[in-house]
Amino acid sequence: SGHLFELKAGKMVMDAAKLVTAETDKGLVFLKKSEGMLQFVWKNRSSGQEDNAILLFGDATFRKSKSCPDGRVYYLKFHNSERREFFWMQEPDASKDDAACKKINELIHGPAPASASTPSTPSAQSAQLSALGLDEATLRELQSAG
Repeated sequence: SGHLFELKAGKMVMDAAKLVTAETDKGLVFLKKSEGMLQFVWKNRSSGQEDNAILLFGDATFRKSKSCPDGRVYYLKFHNSERREFFWMQEPDASKDDAACKKINELIHGPAPASASTPSTPSAQSAQLSALGLDEATLRELQSAG
C-alpha cells in the first residue's frame, strides 16, 4: 500500500463553541511519504475521499484527548498554528491505541534517541532537512516568510 503506518479511525469536527462531535463515517488514517514530505491522510473507507495534511517533520504531535477520558479520541496538533484535527479510534482492540499514537509520533518526529551519549549525531529533524537540501536557518526563514 505504500503506507508507513495506518489505523482505522473516524473523523471528528469542532464547532464554534469548541465542542467536538464524531462523524459516523468509517475511516482510515495513514502516513506516507510523497516527494520527500510526510503526509498524514484521513480516508473515508466508503467513498474513498481523502483529506490530507503535508507535514514538515516535527511539525505536529498526535495526542490522546484529555477532555474525553472515557472515549478513544485523539487529535493531531500543529505546532505553528491553533489547528487541530480530531479522530476517534475504530480499531477493535483499544489496548493498541497508545502504541499506535507512539508510532505516529515516531514517524512525525523521528525515533527517540537510543542514547543521550551521542551528541555529535545531528537531530532527526536536521538529518531530514539535510535530505531535503535545507538547513535549520533556511527553514526558519521559510516559516517566518509565511
